[in-house]
Amino acid sequence: MKQSSFKFLFALFFTLIYSNSLYCNINDTPCNADTTLPVIPFGCNNPMQTTGYSFDNLTANWENVGTQFTGCKGGTFTTPVADVWFRVIPTQKNLILNLTQGMFGPYLGQARYTIYQYNGNCNSLVPIQCKIGTTSNLSDTIFGLIPLTKYYIQVAGKDINDKGNFQISLSSYDFCTSCILHTSMDVKPGSGMGNYPPDTEVQFCISVVGYNPASPNQLHGLSLNFGNGWDMNTFSNLTLPYSVSGTGAWDFYPSITIHGTNHKGYFFEPYFSKNGDPSDNIGDQGNNTSIWIFCFKIKTKADNTCNQTNNNLNVFATWHNDAETGSNFPNNNFCPAEGNKLSFFAVRNCCGAPQQLNVTKTSCKGLCDAKVQLTQIGNNATFTLKDANNNMIGSPQFGQSCLFQNLCANKYTLFIDAIACTNTLSFEVLENDSILALQNVFGCVGEEKNEASALPLYPQLLNRAPYLYEWESLPLFPSYFLAYNPSNTAANMPGGVYNVRVKDKNGCVAEKEIIIFDKPKDNAILSYSNTVFCTNSAAATPTFSPSGGSFTSSPNGLNLNSSTGEIIFSSSTPNTYFITYNTESNANKCGDTASFKITIQPPPSTPTLSKNTLEYCINTFADTIFAFNNPPGTTVVWLDQNLNIVATGLFYIPSFTNTGQVTIYVVSYDPITGCYSNPTTLTVTIKNGGNIDAGENQTICFGHTALLEAKGSASEILWQPGKGLSDSTAFNTIASPENTIMYYAYAKSNDGCNGIDSVLITVVTKPECDLKIYSGFTPNIDGKNDTWLIDGIRLYPDNNVKIFNRWGTNVYAVKNYDNQLNVWKGKNNEGNILPTGTYYYIVDIGTKKYKGWVELTR
Repeated sequence: MKQSSFKFLFALFFTLIYSNSLYCNINDTPCNADTTLPVIPFGCNNPMQTTGYSFDNLTANWENVGTQFTGCKGGTFTTPVADVWFRVIPTQKNLILNLTQGMFGPYLGQARYTIYQYNGNCNSLVPIQCKIGTTSNLSDTIFGLIPLTKYYIQVAGKDINDKGNFQISLSSYDFCTSCILHTSMDVKPGSGMGNYPPDTEVQFCISVVGYNPASPNQLHGLSLNFGNGWDMNTFSNLTLPYSVSGTGAWDFYPSITIHGTNHKGYFFEPYFSKNGDPSDNIGDQGNNTSIWIFCFKIKTKADNTCNQTNNNLNVFATWHNDAETGSNFPNNNFCPAEGNKLSFFAVRNCCGAPQQLNVTKTSCKGLCDAKVQLTQIGNNATFTLKDANNNMIGSPQFGQSCLFQNLCANKYTLFIDAIACTNTLSFEVLENDSILALQNVFGCVGEEKNEASALPLYPQLLNRAPYLYEWESLPLFPSYFLAYNPSNTAANMPGGVYNVRVKDKNGCVAEKEIIIFDKPKDNAILSYSNTVFCTNSAAATPTFSPSGGSFTSSPNGLNLNSSTGEIIFSSSTPNTYFITYNTESNANKCGDTASFKITIQPPPSTPTLSKNTLEYCINTFADTIFAFNNPPGTTVVWLDQNLNIVATGLFYIPSFTNTGQVTIYVVSYDPITGCYSNPTTLTVTIKNGGNIDAGENQTICFGHTALLEAKGSASEILWQPGKGLSDSTAFNTIASPENTIMYYAYAKSNDGCNGIDSVLITVVTKPECDLKIYSGFTPNIDGKNDTWLIDGIRLYPDNNVKIFNRWGTNVYAVKNYDNQLNVWKGKNNEGNILPTGTYYYIVDIGTKKYKGWVELTR
């Protein structure tokens, strides 16, 4: 039946109070370990520390079981010790155990523990991990356990005299990124809490169910390490696993060196490259449902000396992926250290070591028809049986075997007194549980929809209808209890461990323990890049897992793609929405949901600009553009045509260096929500019409001329000052300054841009300065080189200049040649244009005559 949250919390509270009150409960042997320790479940990764529960071993007896375990964390676990025992049922694969000092002294001097796997008999436990502390405190993590499976924990000090109060706490968790999802080691026959006689054959089956590859690495090998008490000559394979990928085969290698390390164990090789060297390939491609099983058998050594050098029967199995032993070596994609190793602890016992006890159950509740039988290997012994109240059962028996019958349901201890050694074995006689109990319906975690049914099987109950059924949850508090009912089905059960009782018409009762499993849930994940969006935001796609689910939203108004989770904001209504991702469920798993809250709101209002168009000349400063009316709390952002931010704030001054037209987008930005307004635009036109370059500075001799050549895109030019210039409005003009002077070129263009540039003409007087007579000119009236220049002629105002054609005819003659008024422009004295040609000149300055040729070109 479905339980309320309050009822569950009350049950848990009751459990914790009860557990903390157990100060002096002595669980002296595995079979009378009445206390099941609470396990606090956690999710992924390391759990938190939990409150300890108080116990002691102050009145514990000692027993000579597990004589020594070599290879424990911290040293060798030796016996006898004053030990106490507990049951534990982990809820997840990994278990953290903490032993600390009790609330009051005395305390343990050196805490130690061993954890055993239960294989159906409390006298046939399989030791899987142990640790010895350095003080009364001890902490350890136990990896790779089977959830909802019974284990036994043995707690003790360093010897039979080390006794005290202690606290123990347990918390269970998973590594969600584990490669190995589930491993187990099945051992037959069981070790009897760590003891095997010489020459005993033992079968091991090691399995892994589910493998989550640490990309790109796969399961590649299983290394085995055997203690020196095993006879390696008797090792033989029983079962090799099938290749789950179908691409290769597994094989056993008794000794192989891989990447510099020697291994004994099983490794995978693909068919196409099988060469006896597993190191050159990748592993067996698996997934979460893949199964590998490795089975082998081996014997303990046959000699009966059992000295300290050949008693170790430990077996360690270590998994490898192809990053460790395959062709992907070396890289860092190893599987996490947890879960990749299985341990088995045992020792040889040559001193009348007992075989496994054969204990039957009573045929019905209240009947005393059970029996126990044991066969001893080695010396004869005296067998004495006592019940939990220390009452002797029957008479002591002598020999190599014993049989005690007519036993009632109770807890017993069998004392074995052989030559040179003694031993004790504890066991419990239970009522018959030959009931078939099956889970019929698997619900999801938290739904409490599991169903199970029961059916009596053993002869004493058959044909004794009507039957009544009772279901009770274990082990702590009956949070689920269904009293005797004619129906053999229990419904609405939460996952956990249950006990079912069947009562026949005569009142005979049988019991059976059953584990009810919840189907695992997906771990659904959903997130978007932000929690606040605007209707003008770009479409958003979520991050989610696992794939294959669907998306819904509430309330209505959100344009949501139900398959991809993409949101189109432009067609969504402003509001707050809850988006839910629903994963798919099937027969093997349950769906899950994950939610994400988003808010969609209108964008901020668009700012207003002092002007939306602007023109300016490239060589001047542009006007400042102001923004107004942006909403309070927002920032004005100015962006260029590539949406790069060029300015923030309420004003902007363009500073472009290239001509043309540029569009600036202006938005209001809300830093809290991350939303932008719709943009307004500013169109900037950059003009370059007034660009002018007056040329390089020049140095001339006094009386010489300088050619001023202005360049640029201006349509008009004016040289200032105009004195001494042949034409102050021409781009190219002749300057004849008498002193050093700065000329300014003022430019104007048709697009309204003005420009200015300057050129410095430095006039010097030097002895070496003389006339400079140009060898040619082009009188074509284009404003350039239209007159024949004689630099320095003005220093000799009484000069005479004559020009002759090639036949010796004087075509031009003038006195006082000054490069301006009296200057040859390619005409004769009558004003007629002279043809292109070479002319002979004579320049007479009184003290000297200059003669030469000048080229006239039209």
